[in-house]
Amino acid sequence: MKNSSSGYRCYTFASAMYDVESQSDDTRAAPTSLGLSAAVSAWPAVSWLPFEQLKSGDRIALGRATVVDARSEGPGDPLVLVKWKPSDDVDPFDVIPLASSPVVGTVSQVRDMVRSLSSIALRQFMASVFALTDVFRWYWTCPASIAHHHRGPGGLATHSLEVAVAASSVHGLAPWQRDLVVTYALLHDIGKIWSYSDGTLTDEAERIGHEQVGYRRLAPMLTVLRAASPSEGEQLDALFRGDWRKNCKHPAAALGNIVRAMDQFSAATFMRRKKKTPLISCSEGSHVDW
Repeated sequence: MKNSSSGYRCYTFASAMYDVESQSDDTRAAPTSLGLSAAVSAWPAVSWLPFEQLKSGDRIALGRATVVDARSEGPGDPLVLVKWKPSDDVDPFDVIPLASSPVVGTVSQVRDMVRSLSSIALRQFMASVFALTDVFRWYWTCPASIAHHHRGPGGLATHSLEVAVAASSVHGLAPWQRDLVVTYALLHDIGKIWSYSDGTLTDEAERIGHEQVGYRRLAPMLTVLRAASPSEGEQLDALFRGDWRKNCKHPAAALGNIVRAMDQFSAATFMRRKKKTPLISCSEGSHVDW
């Protein structure tokens, strides 16, 4: 941190940038609005940098941000981004605010589970999934169901973590099998991020189900994984595709059934101990100022 002679504070930190939106064709007249995130928090920001230097689209940009904190009206005012340096060394899990989930400790536990994977290819796959803006932001606040288990804020991440921890503890798993069940368990309900809207299912989810919604979103990353590690890529693709549910002799059925059993156990445990909670949307319930 540096203090300027005017009293403004200047910070440089590893960050994720997302939701880049130009307010004008001429950034000299109106700044570009965007979001910045680091492990400590997330902030609204503005920038007069050339728009082409800033990223937009369905993926976060990772790099080092230099900002000037000239806020006068409180923490709701935006920071000013004065420099952005893209970096391949920044991990998405390093810049997810720890308070993103209303359930304390969830972010750090999911991050630690991903980093416990022995497979470099699967760790890279998980990083690419969490670099999707929707996953980066809403995985932590989305419910796991509309009106059933883990239906409160943060239910998706909490339930997925419970399933991953339980599945990874099954006796007799080889390291490569543990890697696959952890990866699949953490993402087995990922399609729900895109399946809920205002307490109801989206048209797409009604038509094909949340599993296929998730599979469609992950397909490009699974293609990259298959190229980097064919065996892991093919097995994980089969798990997400879901054909194993129809045939107990399917090669993916053994690992898939482990995750399914722990999924059912997590849901049943929740229903025994929790009373009905209000319906929410994926973007509701977060106490992080995205």
